[in-house]
Amino acid sequence: SPFGRQVTHHRALPAREAAHAPNRRPWPKAVRDILARNGIDDLYTHQARATDLIRAGRHVVVATPTASGKTYVYNLPVLERFLSDPDARALYLFPLKALAQDQLSTFNGLTAAWPADARPRAAIYDGDTTDHFRRKIRQNPPTVLLTNPEMLHLAILPHHQQWTSLLASLAYIVVDEVHTYRGVLGAHMAQVFRRLLRVCARYGAHPTFVFCSATVGNPGELAANLTGLGGDFGEENTAGEGTLLRQPLGERNARILRMASAERKRSPSPAPPSPKTFQQGSYPTKWGQGDTVPLRGAGQSPAPAIQVITESGAPQGLRHFVFVNPDDSPSTAAIQLLRAALARDLRTIVYCQSRRMTELISMWAAEKAGPYRDRISAYRAGFLPEERRDIEARMAGGDLLAVISTSALELGIDIGGLDLCILVGYPGTVMSTLQRGGRVGRAQQESAVILIAGEDALDQYFVRHPNEFFERPAEHAVVNPDNPVIAKRHIECAAAELPLPADEPWLTAPGAATALAELESEGLVLRSADGGTLLAARKRPHRHVDLRGSGSTFTIEDGDGTIIGSVDGHRAYRETHPGAVYLHRGRSWVITRLDPGAQKVVAEQARVSWFTRVRANKTTEILDIHDQCVACGTRVFLGKLRVTETITGYEKRSVSGQRLLSVVPLDAPPFVFETEGLWFEIPDAARIATENELLHFMGAIHALEHAAIGILPLLVMTDRNDLGGISTPMHAQVGRPAVFIYDGLPGGAGLTRAAFADADALFRAT
Repeated sequence: SPFGRQVTHHRALPAREAAHAPNRRPWPKAVRDILARNGIDDLYTHQARATDLIRAGRHVVVATPTASGKTYVYNLPVLERFLSDPDARALYLFPLKALAQDQLSTFNGLTAAWPADARPRAAIYDGDTTDHFRRKIRQNPPTVLLTNPEMLHLAILPHHQQWTSLLASLAYIVVDEVHTYRGVLGAHMAQVFRRLLRVCARYGAHPTFVFCSATVGNPGELAANLTGLGGDFGEENTAGEGTLLRQPLGERNARILRMASAERKRSPSPAPPSPKTFQQGSYPTKWGQGDTVPLRGAGQSPAPAIQVITESGAPQGLRHFVFVNPDDSPSTAAIQLLRAALARDLRTIVYCQSRRMTELISMWAAEKAGPYRDRISAYRAGFLPEERRDIEARMAGGDLLAVISTSALELGIDIGGLDLCILVGYPGTVMSTLQRGGRVGRAQQESAVILIAGEDALDQYFVRHPNEFFERPAEHAVVNPDNPVIAKRHIECAAAELPLPADEPWLTAPGAATALAELESEGLVLRSADGGTLLAARKRPHRHVDLRGSGSTFTIEDGDGTIIGSVDGHRAYRETHPGAVYLHRGRSWVITRLDPGAQKVVAEQARVSWFTRVRANKTTEILDIHDQCVACGTRVFLGKLRVTETITGYEKRSVSGQRLLSVVPLDAPPFVFETEGLWFEIPDAARIATENELLHFMGAIHALEHAAIGILPLLVMTDRNDLGGISTPMHAQVGRPAVFIYDGLPGGAGLTRAAFADADALFRAT
């Protein structure tokens, strides 16, 4: 085989038999009949344990591998509750519309044998639901309402008076794919869940939460940070296959910071200057909340514990993991492997790291696939809903033999049984790799996952050290519920939904307190005459809050006004500037106009032999310092930064060989935001030694910046695109060379905060 010498590692993960367990309390006969019709005598061990806890009213997070039967975990208790209390309601939250469609079909299938008038009703309430059906659903809510974060935020909470029969009877809140609620979406959802619980309490409801997640290192802490509910992360909080996670990330961070603080107290340092003055060799050390990093909203009273279940009893077929370090480009290797898979009639999914790579591989594969060209399709975010559903249906039905996707198909959308997963580049985390690999072999058949390494630091690290991948526990999912930028928007929304008491525990959290002060100074939140109540000045501020992006969404249209896709507001200037090449469903388009006022991008179809890449300048200003430590002999700082990014132009490069053809200037507005970041000083001795060896010092620290960003996902679950970096040979405030790494989310996502606690490990891995 031409790939033989390119294979750096092959490991066969043995098949695993199912482990079953009886429930502590027997199910009603109607539920037992459902299980019997599906060939189930006893549930898997994790299903039995989880359902026992849910039926007892406990909050539960289930973090088990793909295809381990998590849908039974929440559907069975909901059905049992319906049989004893037909007025009880459940809210199912899914991050993608396609997941809701899947689960509606699954839920209805469970009760298909019941008499029609005895079945619980379920309905989807999302952006595709017509106004007529929205009214019917509000007036007579179904037993199970399936929706997404946007509809909860925009359509249910602002209009809670129209949902009283749902909210007053809400018994369960099911949050599927909870590991996706991190970064920007996680910070928003931490506020949305607090608003939801507040409105539920207004109607006397105290629902049980059921969280379902892929394998992450801290599922209990993630669920607790999202909701403000307490967590019990001891006895059952295990990660992966039997590795005990003895200490949640927040406690670990706090412990390390306390140790660092104690060390600093033992080692006297010069008196710090004013917090706004930064002198060479002397920084202020400020940490507003003592020595711990407040990951969960502060000032909240203890809440019921969240039970954590991570040991799966589900069976698994023999699965091969193959690591390939290709001689040619990863995309070329992927196409060759895909052609071989198609010739063997293997149902295949190819995962790419970007939209552009997804489209390029699908175009190249179609050109070289011969008779299989009509049985291959791309699938990514930005496709229209009807396009995505058509692809899902064709894949599940067997009409498509291969799909080339971004992470849009990483989640539990049912596209039928797959045999082969090709990963074009390391997905960035162990969790994502296992999640994507879990798409194959769902019928317990023999399957394979092939990782094709790119040039990225983590790719090359794992193909050279494969044991590191298989022995490494799943990463921690980080969410920052105290992001003041995001808290500010949701406090205004909460005050518009229900008057806020000034002593609301939620408002004592650090981010919330800062945000409230800004809202009052701007006149967006008003205080009653006695000072005891807070009210929103605007009736519906919700529509100004985008849960998933840093700004609004731009539509991409052709010359006739037909919508061909969409792009996030911030990415619009990077990816759809005038002159940019935009790829969609195997066709190339050239952007002719970007209209920020109308939030519209106009493109015309064209076959071109080049692609575009933006050029940008970035500067950073240190606004405040939270803490500092020493790692590998140099000082490392954590603090608040102001980042300014200006796109100055774009490069035209040939598709073959990536040769630079031209540079075109652009006049785009600067993007300015405040965030959290870490930075480290470069000692003069290191600079002098580098220059004495006649090496390029600026190139060296720039490489250090990129390597650190590339390695950081080893410590914290994140995509490297969620991070930014700046390296400078002389920073005015630092007074010497410095390298900055910061959260790409305005206000901070908690990523660099978590990395700061492991600064020494970050340096050594880099």
